[in-house]
Amino acid sequence: MSRASKAFSSGHGGLPLHIQVLLADPKAFPPGLSTVARTFYQVQAERHRADYDLSYRLTRKETNAVVSRVQWAFVEWRTVRETEAARIYLVALLMWERWRTR
Repeated sequence: MSRASKAFSSGHGGLPLHIQVLLADPKAFPPGLSTVARTFYQVQAERHRADYDLSYRLTRKETNAVVSRVQWAFVEWRTVRETEAARIYLVALLMWERWRTR
């Protein structure tokens, strides 16, 4: 999921060519989807760090900033969730390991 989100966070041009073909028109890739994917990728990385690095600490301010980013990603998701690109992103979250090298 993390790798798929990282690829989608770069927008249409950051995707492997065989996935770009599914989104024939680069304009059909809404900018909000990049925000959602980037937030997913970043927050998952932070969660992994918090889980495995016992010296990692967040202040209340830092935690609130992460929560705000996630809340904004949910706002963005509401604006893009009905798009073809969003549907492809959701499938990519599940199928990325198979899709990325085709």
